[in-house]
Formats: sequence, structure tokens, C-alpha cells
Amino acid sequence: MTRQYMAWKSIEDEREPLNLDAFQYHQAKTKREDAHSRILALIPEAYSWLLVPDQQDPKVKSDELAEFRLSPQQGQGLLASNASRNLRNQELLVTQLAGVILRHELDKTPLWRGNHVHIKELVENFAKYVYLPRLKHQDVLLNAIRDGLQSTKWAQETFAYAGGWDEDLQRYVNLQAGHTVNIIVDAHSFLVKPEIASAQMEAEALEAEAKLKASSPSMAYTQSQERLSPAVLERGGATITSSQVQGSTPVAPVPVQLFPVPEEPQMHRFYGSATINEQRIGRDAAQIMDEVVKHLVSLNSAKVKVTLEIQAEVPNGMPNDVVRTVKENCHALHFETFGFEEE
Repeated sequence: MTRQYMAWKSIEDEREPLNLDAFQYHQAKTKREDAHSRILALIPEAYSWLLVPDQQDPKVKSDELAEFRLSPQQGQGLLASNASRNLRNQELLVTQLAGVILRHELDKTPLWRGNHVHIKELVENFAKYVYLPRLKHQDVLLNAIRDGLQSTKWAQETFAYAGGWDEDLQRYVNLQAGHTVNIIVDAHSFLVKPEIASAQMEAEALEAEAKLKASSPSMAYTQSQERLSPAVLERGGATITSSQVQGSTPVAPVPVQLFPVPEEPQMHRFYGSATINEQRIGRDAAQIMDEVVKHLVSLNSAKVKVTLEIQAEVPNGMPNDVVRTVKENCHALHFETFGFEEE
């Protein structure tokens, strides 16, 4: 059947050299399509067993293969699709993973390296070891991490995220949890045990509160009081000596004058632009998010709008397939404006 398919396809491809008319070309095309359909129907009959590596205990090496037979009703469509569907039904292929389940796997195996685990190492572990859940692709793991980080119960059920480790201060850098976090998969980012992250966050909060109290400006007052001479006082043109004043009614002091320090002007708007390295977009955008946007979003009633502007110049011209792909992706990502120019 495969030989028939290849033969009819070669006839169809060599339409002009063979000088085929419309009827002959249509006949060759129909024969080729019919052979192709019959091949797709025969493949599930020829390859009906699904062999899956299996290892239940990470401490015990195993070369076992679990066997699953593809049932007839699954014999429709591509072989890879049938195998994928069968794995999902057997819960051997995971397309979605909750943050709580990921935390369970971190504790059970365990995958922690002390108080943390590198996210890059975690991705490699799930792709390498059979005893871990078999994920469809890397995004399943990253989505599980995001789900665990934005959980309101992260301190009890999941984990925290850190952008790095400061060896001098012996603490995690950019430690976050309890909200949406932009994850960077590199050799510096960590997932951190919740009890360790909570302790550092509390310590940092106390330090910040102490610094705020130490640096908060106090109202400065200037006291101005007219001091009279202890030797001689004048009253109504008459001269009074100090001996006379001692036995008389005390003179009321001049009221204290208070001069408050002027308040700093109140800012209501912010704008800014930055050039991002096109080779390090994820890193630079995440840094801007953490060090600028996050502080603005945290303000009450703040309305923050972040836009991304892209400019590209190609002196030799852009290939048509690149132009078509970029247009389709811009439509899918709901770009407000985009376009190409000839000059």
C-alpha cells in the first residue's frame, strides 16, 4: 500500500513532464489520497501496543515497561495522537498540574536541595526521571509553579520564589509569594520552602519598619523668645530695678512661635521608557517589573498601564514567511497597532 501511495504521488508531482491532462491529474490525485487514507487506517492495526517506562520507587532502579493496548475506538487519527490520548486516560501523561501537587512531589521524592531547589534543575529532573509525573511539556511545570506562587495559602501548601541568593547577606534575593510572579528559568532562580521564606519575609518587614521609623522626618520647631535684661526693666517710661521685680508679679513670657518644615510636593503621575536587550527580553522585562512596576501597582487606587513597543529594521528585507508569521501572532496576541513598511 505504501508503494502504491509513493507511485501515485510521483505521478502527481510530475504532472508537467508526463504531460497529464486535467482528468489524468485528478485521477492520480484521487488514487494518492485513497492510498494515504488506507495507510492511516492500517497503522493502528500494525502498531497496537504502547510501551511505557515505569519506575514507582526512586530509590529502586527499574527497567520495567508497562504495556497498554490501543483499543479499536482509539484507532482513528494519527498514531501519536492515539498514544497521547491513551496515556492521558491512564494518567501517565500530565497536561495540567496544580501547585499543591507539585509541592507534594517536592516533598515525597524529595527534590529539595536543602531549603530550596533551582527551577532550571527542577525542569531537567521532570524531563529526565521516570518516577516523576510525565509532563507533556515544560509549560505544564511552569504553570504549576505559578499556581503555587499565587496561592493565598502558599505558606502552608506550596512554596515561594527567589530570583537569586546573596552570599554576603546570606539571604534570598527578590523573595516573593502570594501573588502572580514572573518566573525566569535560569541557574539563579529558586523555589524556596515556605517556612524559610516566611521567616526571611518577616525579618525583612521588621528591618524595613525600623528604617522607616529612623528616617521619618519630625516636625522642627524654632522657639523665639525675647529675653529681658536681669538688671534693668522699663515699664511705662519708669525704670525698675531687679530688686523691685523680684517682689512684684512675674512678667508673662512671649508666646512661642512654631515654624513647621514645608511638606514635600505630592506626586500623582509617573512615566518612563527603557530599551530592552532583544536577546534578554525575559530577564530585562522581569527586572523592570520587580523594581518599578510592582511598587506602582501596590499603591491604592493606582492605575498602571504598561506598553511594549517593537521596532525592527532589516536592510536586506524580511522573508514572506516571517512577515506572515509575525502578522498572525500579532493578531493572536491582540496587538493594538502593528504593520510593515516597504521603505
